[in-house]
Amino acid sequence: MANLEATEINPLYRRYQYQLMLTLRALLKNPPGQVTITEDAIERIHFKSMGISPWQPGLLAARFEYLMLTNQKVKAKKIMERLKETARLQKATKEVENIWRSQCDNYC
Repeated sequence: MANLEATEINPLYRRYQYQLMLTLRALLKNPPGQVTITEDAIERIHFKSMGISPWQPGLLAARFEYLMLTNQKVKAKKIMERLKETARLQKATKEVENIWRSQCDNYC
């Protein structure tokens, strides 16, 4: 993955680290079976991305979407609550709340 290589070549350039998680978010929206990403790769991307800014709403939203896709709803709910506390007016927070409502509102 070119974005991962860019972070290894330029480890202090935050833009590349931020882009990693956003690229993962885009890849996860592909139909099942079209793109294969290992659990280890996803965790590695998450770790590198969150290293630049653990409170970045866009990064947290991307992590939330991944957790929802993999049925890790307890962890996803914690991220949603964190976003609601720290970034209430951000677009990413509203997206996360809408995903939660559409998939979990009454039974999660």
